[in-house]
Amino acid sequence: MPILERLQNHFPSYVWQHVLSMLVGLMRLREAKTLTALTGQESLPPLSRTRNLCFWPLEELIATRRSLIQHTLAKRRQRRGRPHCLYLILDDTVVPKRGKKLPALGFHFASNEDRVVRGWDGVCTAVRVGSLTVPWDWRGYVNERFVEEEDFQKRTELACELIRSFAPPGRVVVLTDSVYGCAEVIRAAHQRGFVVGLLKQNRLLADGKRAWEVPEETSASLQGLEIPVKVVHRGRGKGRRTVICTDLKLGRQQILRHLKRRWGIEVMFKLLKGQFGLGDCRCRGERSLERWVEGVLLAYVLAGLTRWGKQWLKQEPSWGEVRQEWGWSLISPAEEVGEWPAPLWRLLLGSCQFLSLIPKAQQEVILTP
Repeated sequence: MPILERLQNHFPSYVWQHVLSMLVGLMRLREAKTLTALTGQESLPPLSRTRNLCFWPLEELIATRRSLIQHTLAKRRQRRGRPHCLYLILDDTVVPKRGKKLPALGFHFASNEDRVVRGWDGVCTAVRVGSLTVPWDWRGYVNERFVEEEDFQKRTELACELIRSFAPPGRVVVLTDSVYGCAEVIRAAHQRGFVVGLLKQNRLLADGKRAWEVPEETSASLQGLEIPVKVVHRGRGKGRRTVICTDLKLGRQQILRHLKRRWGIEVMFKLLKGQFGLGDCRCRGERSLERWVEGVLLAYVLAGLTRWGKQWLKQEPSWGEVRQEWGWSLISPAEEVGEWPAPLWRLLLGSCQFLSLIPKAQQEVILTP
């Protein structure tokens, strides 16, 4: 596996052994993916030290994940002689938490629960091409009351940083939610291509009118923004939403077709929390939290790109099947690095639907300390 060999060159052997163990657990486990669940009771301290104290080449880990995405997109972006449209989707997700010693906690509005919850909030950008949506970058957001005044950054400021750090070749369509329909974010996104995003109902135009009151396909300017936009509407009655696009040449149907691609990041968030352990994090330090999130994102990218490649071959594997396949493929590299703890083997065999395929004699050999 070239991706694993490249990462292994940057990690100390002791750390790399446990990083592989975490990846296998993230792929194989179907239950909550806390650090205790990944390791078992007997080997928790070594993995805890690995995540909290040992050296991690985090920049190399991020660069490797991004280069893997870019390489795959370069190979698969062509379809029937025409390139896929490249989308950069911007949104944030809230992970509710009850612990008092967890880092970066605050009070945030969770749209899926329709209320304010206590937890941590991540502002994320995702890349979408065709049916593939993968995470590109993220920043943690903390309420102003919980950080020093000079360190506080608004969600919109974090969003601008994420957009400016994304510099692919060619033009990009930036998709935003109504939270990020402000002048600063639109300016930053306009430098990367054109913007398609939702607006809040109280958003005003330069002439003082509300954006949701103007007729369909009106070209106007928002207050505080010098870039002209085209205004269209989606839905009726109370469910009516206002959409803007900075490309004035596009018609209503084209704009709404672009906007539909924004839902890919919502599906990605659901998978990250439900199947890859993003919602199970119980880290007590910012460094540990950052490493956990990057490990989850790497596991998701590996599984997501594999699944997308099989779809090109007219196969339709489920996320669970791809995760199980990756979990088994990671076992051999981990064996080569060093001796694995017996509790992790028990975890893999106990959570494995293929347990019956392994002879009992071999299971006893594997589980023997």
